[in-house]
This record gives sequence, structure tokens and C-alpha cells, in this order.
Amino acid sequence: MATIPAGYKLKMWQKKHILIRALEGILPHTVLRRRKQGFSIPLNKWLRGPLRDLTHTYLGEQRLREVGLFDPPTVARILKEHDEGRRNHETKIWVLLTFMLWHDLYLRYHPTR
Repeated sequence: MATIPAGYKLKMWQKKHILIRALEGILPHTVLRRRKQGFSIPLNKWLRGPLRDLTHTYLGEQRLREVGLFDPPTVARILKEHDEGRRNHETKIWVLLTFMLWHDLYLRYHPTR
């Protein structure tokens, strides 16, 4: 895309001009011209289901103490409330989990990066 002239990429401030032109005749006009739509993932269910063990491993007391940035009792309370369905802490848990995964990947196992 970097080699395509800007005039082809953006026409009269219309985003994705090339993509729309390429798909004309393939997708219905209503699909090509509709407003942007987001989509969500069932994060709440995943954190209670298939990601539960991973989450509890990375957000367990020992791992949190090794990193030393988060209060293990507070994280344990958040996980417990979420697992029991009393509160939906999916965003907090997701942020903590992705940080801990990033930390392990970039700081714990490759400290010179």
C-alpha cells in the first residue's frame, strides 16, 4: 500500500476507495456504502471458560509478586468476583493479562531488549 499513490487510496476523503472499487459488482452496494461497524468478542465467557486457566496462571499471586507492580489480593478479589459472576471485570482482567504476557515475552525472557 505504501507504493500506491495517495490519490488512489483516498478520493474526496472517502476512506478505502480502492477496496470499495475492487469489490463493486461483488458485494451489494448497501454493504460497500454502509457506515463502519465494530464487532465484539465474547471476552467475558472466554475469561470464565477457555482462558480461565491461563488467566489464573499469569495473574496468580506468585507471578504478580515476581513482577511487583500489582497488588495480589486485589487481583485475586477481581478474579473471584468475575469467576463467580458477581461482577464483570473483563476489561481489567484483559488489561492485566495482556500486560503480564507482554512482560514475560519482552522483559522476563529477553531482559536486554
